[in-house]
Amino acid sequence: MRSLVLIAALAFTACTGEPVELVCDDNVDDDGDGLFDCNDPDCNAFCAGGDADTDADADADADSDTDSDSDADSDSDSDTDADSDSDSDSDSDSDSDSDTDADSDSDSDSDSDADSDSDSDSDSDADSDADSDSDSDADTDADVYALSEVRRDQVSTDNDEYAELYLSTTPASNGETLTLIVIGDSGANSGVIESVTQVSSTASGVWVIAESTFTLGSADQIGTLDFENADNVTFMLVSGFTGALGQDLDAEDDCFLDVTPWTTEYDAASVIGPVPLDTASPYHCTYATQANTVGPDGDFAPGHIQRCFTGTTPGAWTYGPFDVAAGTDSPGSLTTCN
Repeated sequence: MRSLVLIAALAFTACTGEPVELVCDDNVDDDGDGLFDCNDPDCNAFCAGGDADTDADADADADSDTDSDSDADSDSDSDTDADSDSDSDSDSDSDSDSDTDADSDSDSDSDSDADSDSDSDSDSDADSDADSDSDSDADTDADVYALSEVRRDQVSTDNDEYAELYLSTTPASNGETLTLIVIGDSGANSGVIESVTQVSSTASGVWVIAESTFTLGSADQIGTLDFENADNVTFMLVSGFTGALGQDLDAEDDCFLDVTPWTTEYDAASVIGPVPLDTASPYHCTYATQANTVGPDGDFAPGHIQRCFTGTTPGAWTYGPFDVAAGTDSPGSLTTCN
């Protein structure tokens, strides 16, 4: 670099004819103007930049140190930032931290959410299943409408004909209209409706329907029952009845109903005598299940039948004494059997 300064000085001298300071760092007044080195204006350019080799190296080192410090600070800051705030960093350390944090956060959130959702869904399903089962059981209990006791015949005049029902709820509360019908015969035809009584219950529990001549207690409803004596008959409790008195429901007389003019059959009980009652005709048909068929009582079809209850749960049927005086009738209270 010093050679370049010297060449420049010689060139300046050649062009102007005036001597100039040849070397600006040798403590010699080269041009004889009484000034030397950086005190001579001829060295202003040199002194402003310093010695090309020495100063440049020094500056470069200084810059390099500064740059290195700056980089170090930058890295340090970046690393610090990366650890504290992964979203704002852009250098490699930041990316690494950010990825790690992101993965960690993502896994943590995902697992937490998954567990939370799973628990929530499971609890919800369990609650839903429990509510569904509870509602289903409640609905089943709410629709228990059953026959519980019937007297259709007695010694002498039939003053005490009655039908006792058990209603777990008031029928109207479920939008139900209940009807008690009796299916028997007419001449040679089986399956004919012999009696129709609409149940006018205004309360749940035991409900007694009786003739106006009833002497065995207090009836909840008075009606004209006209139950047939001595023959095979079926008592049936239905809702949505649209049939009529005298209607033949078993036109083929095969002991299967061809017509069922109701929406729901809640209960049925048949009373039978010795079989067959009449070998010449099939009018002895009954229409309840075998489990709900009672009789015969010796040589007769029972005049009084009653059902065994466990609490308010209907059970098996049995028949009671034909004579009212025997005192086993219990209209108004459910029968409990041993």
